[in-house]
Amino acid sequence: MKNKKKFMIGAFSIGLTAIAVAIVIALNVFVAQLPTTITRPDTTPEKLATVGADSKKVLKDLDSEITIYRVYSDTYTYQSAPNEQASIPLDTNLKNLLDKYEDASNKITVKEIDPVENPSLIKKYTDSTLNQNSLIVVSEKRSICIDASELYKYEIDGYAGQFYSYEDYYNMLMYEMYYGSGQQIGATEYFFGENEITGAIDYVNSDNIPVVYELSGHGEVSVASGAFCQMIIEENAEIKTLELLSAEKVAVPKDCAALIIYAPSADLADAEKDALISYVKGGGKVILLSYHKT
Repeated sequence: MKNKKKFMIGAFSIGLTAIAVAIVIALNVFVAQLPTTITRPDTTPEKLATVGADSKKVLKDLDSEITIYRVYSDTYTYQSAPNEQASIPLDTNLKNLLDKYEDASNKITVKEIDPVENPSLIKKYTDSTLNQNSLIVVSEKRSICIDASELYKYEIDGYAGQFYSYEDYYNMLMYEMYYGSGQQIGATEYFFGENEITGAIDYVNSDNIPVVYELSGHGEVSVASGAFCQMIIEENAEIKTLELLSAEKVAVPKDCAALIIYAPSADLADAEKDALISYVKGGGKVILLSYHKT
């Protein structure tokens, strides 16, 4: 469902550098390098209030009972201003879509978790604090959380057909304000509920989850948190750390769907280089990111 309102931000924190925009570009490049077995079902923002054809294919193949918990409390409030409390409204887009998922498959059950009355149930699945209107998708195999902030994407003016998280949109706004033209950038908000929910259902139902490794042991930057990690998770893959020389055999694991080498500050040993060459020759995929010092 398309939200017609435009989003403008007029005041920003100082300190953003070109790295923010570089990360957005790098993330898009990274997804293009992932094997097709990692990418989640293709859903389009034109029919986001429905359970589309690609989603129905996933639902048809379900072999697990799946419960989708919607996190919401009527009594939850937050301090919106001094001496003022406000509540977060129920996301009707989300509720209506969840009803359609439940109707589309007898293996899906939708329940509500009140984070105020039942915080222990949420802690069973995550140590993170989930916002109102977030989701927890659970099967007997595994579980995954979808924060409410992930359910909406933003199409930035001048970038038609490209959709960004609010965090990425905000970073681009700040970069433009302080290092670009200084102009505000508008964006149109889209509800991406189907994409997120179908991806989560596919993840908790799958027997095998592709593994993306990040190389370590050479002063590399870790991608185990932040935007990079989030994108890997959103593509229904697991991320693990790989230190080649610590294993009995210096080789890339057979379950490695892709390997990230992020800005190493020390050289690789010859045995490590040979292992990487062998991995690539065998059809493996490597993405190398490095800093350029001037």
